[in-house]
Amino acid sequence: MQDELAGSNVTISTLESQQKMKADEWVAVENKLKEEKAQLEDHLSNLSKQFEDAQNVHANLKVSVDEAKKETAEWKHKYDHLESKVREAEKLNLEQVSSI
Repeated sequence: MQDELAGSNVTISTLESQQKMKADEWVAVENKLKEEKAQLEDHLSNLSKQFEDAQNVHANLKVSVDEAKKETAEWKHKYDHLESKVREAEKLNLEQVSSI
């Protein structure tokens, strides 16, 4: 009976040791996952900031492009108007020279 009891105690002790090892493994895995989660959250935060910065740059560039287009249109209008006046002046000069 004592032999059986001793064998049972060894078995129980072995099972308890295995259970403790598994619990330690789970704690280690849990800690590793928590660390990876923190790293991923930090990375996501950095990417979110970069994305926000990129959106701001995009918005600023869009404003600059729109202003450049408006300015280009204004200069084209001035050019067309001046070109028309030059043609009129050339035509008037040609008429005056022809009438001489």
